[in-house]
Amino acid sequence: KTDPALSAYASRIIDAAQAMPVATRKLTAPAAEKEQLTQREAELLRYLTEGMSNRDIALALSVSETTVKWHLKNIFGKLAVTNRVQAVRAAQGSAGAHTPPKGGA
Repeated sequence: KTDPALSAYASRIIDAAQAMPVATRKLTAPAAEKEQLTQREAELLRYLTEGMSNRDIALALSVSETTVKWHLKNIFGKLAVTNRVQAVRAAQGSAGAHTPPKGGA
């Protein structure tokens, strides 16, 4: 048998939970809603996808390695990732989402 007082209490908790506001924003935004990369950050990300080291990227962009690291930090933040591999995957994933599949229909 169910205790009527317990049932009433459980019903009040369920009703209160259903009356609570629902989050309308996701914790991590989809790629389309993420902050846009600057042209320089996009260029640096392209070098990342080619497997270039920070030093090689710095030489290619004629900047210091510290500047490359600063751009990487900004890219990681905008893409909501924590490392180069995740950044490359995010870049490849968003590129694939906007590119039609190869081959004909």
